[in-house]
Amino acid sequence: MKILVIQQKMIGDVLVSSILCNNLRKMYPHATIDYMVYEHTLAVVYNNPNIDNLLLVTAKDKKLPQLIKRIGQLRKTRYDIIIDAYCKLGTSIMCLFSGAGITISFKKWYTAFCYTHTWKRKEKATTVAGLAIEHRVALLSFLQPAVPMDLMPRIYLTEEELKTAQATLQEHQLQGKALIMIGLLGSDRRKSYPAAYMAQVLDTVAANAHATLLVNYMPSQQEEAAAILRLCKEETLAKIVTALQPKGLRSFLAILHYCKAIIGNEGGAVNMAKALDLPTFSIFSPMVAKEGWDLFADGHKHVSVHLNDFIAEPLRLNKKQAKEQVFDLYQQFSPAMVEPKLLHFIQVNGL
Repeated sequence: MKILVIQQKMIGDVLVSSILCNNLRKMYPHATIDYMVYEHTLAVVYNNPNIDNLLLVTAKDKKLPQLIKRIGQLRKTRYDIIIDAYCKLGTSIMCLFSGAGITISFKKWYTAFCYTHTWKRKEKATTVAGLAIEHRVALLSFLQPAVPMDLMPRIYLTEEELKTAQATLQEHQLQGKALIMIGLLGSDRRKSYPAAYMAQVLDTVAANAHATLLVNYMPSQQEEAAAILRLCKEETLAKIVTALQPKGLRSFLAILHYCKAIIGNEGGAVNMAKALDLPTFSIFSPMVAKEGWDLFADGHKHVSVHLNDFIAEPLRLNKKQAKEQVFDLYQQFSPAMVEPKLLHFIQVNGL
């Protein structure tokens, strides 16, 4: 049996959709399981023993000649099952002409005819796993699994990567120390807690946690990161290590493995930490629906905060409105709101 799972674009989506591969391996131990992802997301699925082949794509695959070529490759491989967790027009067309006997995806009125089975997304989660997980597991229901589903995404690091991380920590005189990773910035400004507010969060963590703080941000965000750190108290800066900046995502993941927790903006780094079984505290952007990506939030090991948690009338904005108002909404989302849950998180996780 040959099975293909499709999930393109963002790193967090690719990591979460890898649970399809993990569970398909339990359901069909002897099947060949391939995973189609964008090349820049490779780091979160590299070394996953449940994936036989990674089919790497780029933005060029959206163009008609490349799409036709990709369809030809799928037909040649003769997949029995294709699960399209991405469900965009290009991948729908691929599934329609793939020749696979079973094709599964989410229900959209304009692509439903491309699949043999479609699932209508829900609006609310019914388990602590969250909608992003529940939606993907629902795609497997058409295959009538006879094994319990593993809902937690997992990242598989190599022994060599872990040894290199240990050497890096030793080089910075951090080996054996309690470490907390700080997600200093989101993927863009609309997903980043305001600088002055984030500085206060760092001050709270530094004053109450017995740990050294590592800061995580993209190289292109160096000026924004420096602006936050300039607003921190001197005693906070004394607990922060800025010199350790991993080279590449796999290096970051190996360093994260040795941390006790991650605290900061909601996003890919938080989901990666969950896949490494670390406690997480995440601050959601007001423009992001918490219900979709608040994975495994239990108020203790995985804690999250959103402006909606603290206002009498929850925000009910469409995507356009949320993007236009996000900075004004952030100003309402003060550190005083965040602090009680943050202190609880620090206490219950022994930080």
